[in-house]
Amino acid sequence: MDLNPADNPSVAPHVWRTGQAHGNVRVTFATASYGAGRVAAIGDSSPADDDTGDPSDSLHPGWDKAVGGVANRQIHLNACHWLLHPAPDVTPPAIVSGPDASAFDCSAVVSWTTDEAATSVVDYGADASYGSSASVAGTATAHAVTLPLLAPETAYHFRVSSSDAAGNGPTQSSDQALDFAQSQYFDLYLVDTRLPGMSGPELTKKLREFDATTPVLFYSGAAYESDKKKAHEAGAQGYLVKPVAGDDLIFEVARLIAEAQIAVAPKVEGSD
Repeated sequence: MDLNPADNPSVAPHVWRTGQAHGNVRVTFATASYGAGRVAAIGDSSPADDDTGDPSDSLHPGWDKAVGGVANRQIHLNACHWLLHPAPDVTPPAIVSGPDASAFDCSAVVSWTTDEAATSVVDYGADASYGSSASVAGTATAHAVTLPLLAPETAYHFRVSSSDAAGNGPTQSSDQALDFAQSQYFDLYLVDTRLPGMSGPELTKKLREFDATTPVLFYSGAAYESDKKKAHEAGAQGYLVKPVAGDDLIFEVARLIAEAQIAVAPKVEGSD
């Protein structure tokens, strides 16, 4: 077989036909990488021929009878060893696009793309020292990480990081800025005791870090007094145990919103 390194620079000849110059033509054994895989090519039929094929063909017993010729056993052993022992991956992933950030009411989604499957981590905070981190489990080439519970009207800094399955990395982006302007304010937060990734009281404490006035109403199946106590200590104004009638839920929501509006309304002093 003839090789063309211009098509695949990784191709390498190892064994040639007897008398052939050691170049890229009349090669009987060659190896190459192809994408994430590896290929070992043996161009001579003799190594795999045991002389029991179609008698009308010109077959040659080559596996163990090519005395003075090609060492077929050794060729196959070397091919198997090369296929089973790839060179270690020492190249970290590269960020090929992004990172980009899309801001929502109380969160943002940071997205970027890497040239190989890698982890997804975002460090973020009020300045370039960050202090908080968010991540997504597993590896991917298209990354999207949600930054939860961002304070309204606050500028954030963030940086993305990715490492591949071989442990190369992390590859990090430069420091990025996110001007987070909350587009919508809420009249009330309705939360449950158990939430994905954190508890209701933990969420309430985080909300209270940047919003001390919007009422929080727990609507939960947890009926223990200890659950109610944790919710109120975290900063909740109300606690309803499921199930409740729809009218009762609406009444409690309206009550808490009205009380919050009265609490923040400007006070007008009367005159004598």
